[in-house]
Amino acid sequence: MDELFEDNLPNTEDAKIILDLCEMTKEQALKEMQKTFDEREKGEDSLFVFFEPATENSGETLFPTIGNYIREHKNSGMVSHSYPVMQDNTAGFFVVFKEIS
Repeated sequence: MDELFEDNLPNTEDAKIILDLCEMTKEQALKEMQKTFDEREKGEDSLFVFFEPATENSGETLFPTIGNYIREHKNSGMVSHSYPVMQDNTAGFFVVFKEIS
């Protein structure tokens, strides 16, 4: 983990964009992620994306699907870094984008 954030993880409420993927299929969630990434404007440097957490009966969640999407965009240079977020009733990621030129 980055030493900068080791003791000071970003607060999800500080994200410039908040994206709720609860109750979406993988296909719907990926479309929303693509739309959000494509339509991001200058100054929108962070995203908190969340969805239902895993439960005893939930099966696979959106965690690997969304995690892979974010990793692909990190590899392409759009995302600076991201952190998994686990809360009582949601799971997700806090994403920091690279600056738009």
